[in-house]
Amino acid sequence: MSLYSSRIRPFKCRLEGCEADFNEMANRNAHEKNVHKYDYKKAMKELEGPATTPSSCIKQDLEDSAAFLELSSNTHQQMI
Repeated sequence: MSLYSSRIRPFKCRLEGCEADFNEMANRNAHEKNVHKYDYKKAMKELEGPATTPSSCIKQDLEDSAAFLELSSNTHQQMI
């Protein structure tokens, strides 16, 4: 069964009130840009605020994990 013949359209327009749906992500993205003048990547950058580099995110994740492990270890020792 072909994807096109079965009318499976998994990519919905992300703008509220628009009922457009598409077979391919690229078609949805083109629709959003051309019809709504909406750039998803630009919108996400504006929501993120200051740019964070992947390495800074990884560093923060490692620091959070280390703090959690230390807290867990201390709590476990107190229970013994």
